[in-house]
Amino acid sequence: MEITLVVVADRAEERELEARFGVAAATIAASLLQDTVAVARAVDTVRVEVYAEGAAQAFALAGLGPIHRVRAPDAASTCRTTAEILGMALEGGGPALLLSSGLPHLPAWRLRDAVTHLENGADLVLGPADRGGWYLLGMRSPHSRLLSLVEASREPTNALVAEAQLSGQRLVILPPWFAVRTLEDLLELAELLRPMPEHVAASTRALGAAGFGRARALGG
Repeated sequence: MEITLVVVADRAEERELEARFGVAAATIAASLLQDTVAVARAVDTVRVEVYAEGAAQAFALAGLGPIHRVRAPDAASTCRTTAEILGMALEGGGPALLLSSGLPHLPAWRLRDAVTHLENGADLVLGPADRGGWYLLGMRSPHSRLLSLVEASREPTNALVAEAQLSGQRLVILPPWFAVRTLEDLLELAELLRPMPEHVAASTRALGAAGFGRARALGG
């Protein structure tokens, strides 16, 4: 049973990325994605893919190393919802996991835990972000009602959890984790990375050493 793990690149448009990360936004987003893909690739029992659209498409194809596939809307498609991305990943017949790209510091064992739960019969695996929404979302097979309730990464997941419980689905909720969404998050992450091994979030760590373009982003 092969599990598909899709790293979803930051789906913000260029202006929104710059508002959140400053003038170095594209480089920061690329580094976050690259490091998160490295975490995913450390789990050797999954098929790693990337989903990229909008401003993310330009940097999603660079610096990722060997991955199975980069998904993106074709020229005639509009941007897909989170439920559509998960649904596409489930089309292969096996379980699927979505992972936010703002997780360069996520331990690979947390992903392995999610994979193990799906392999052992969990219908839905949810990793809540510590500031709302989710950082990881896994489903064993397509479930139309659950897919209809899948929320965007910044929105509440209460309805999804309630429906899973009401419909008798086996739900596993992982411990919360810190997802990187703003420049302030990056500065906090830089402090968290100091005592960690150097291979953790290597690209993002290098940007942190250069200040993440902080002075320019904040007008200093």
